[in-house]
Amino acid sequence: MSMKVEGYLMNTEGDSFDITPEGGLVTIPFRPYFVAAPAVQGARGITRSIVFNMANTIFDFDDDKQKSIEDELGEGTIEISTRGQDIFVTSTLHETVPVQIYTAGGSLLTRFDISPEETVKTPAYNKGVYIVRGDGGRYQKKLAVR
Repeated sequence: MSMKVEGYLMNTEGDSFDITPEGGLVTIPFRPYFVAAPAVQGARGITRSIVFNMANTIFDFDDDKQKSIEDELGEGTIEISTRGQDIFVTSTLHETVPVQIYTAGGSLLTRFDISPEETVKTPAYNKGVYIVRGDGGRYQKKLAVR
């Protein structure tokens, strides 16, 4: 159904959500939109657009690039796997690095620092796809918890 939206409406290219002009815009069927939450006292600034770009984000996977980085470094790696409904991250790196685990929707499940020769077990309470990023994206893997 078409409806009038005052908030953010996906543009025609489908790569960003742009703020609607004052008075709103009428959506077309199946075009996603966001409606602003009530204003918070003391909030600064206003977002004019929300851009979704698969390149250079946590969802940009290039396995060949990752492999060549690991080969060049020769300083260990981060191994990521699942067993049951748990996600295991094991480090053979020579330094402590940050790790984040995201849901497929982009929500942060957890973040932690992993030390050399350490294994961290994280329970995934819901079945689904998870994205694990280590050391600012140098190590990343998409996996399914069933």
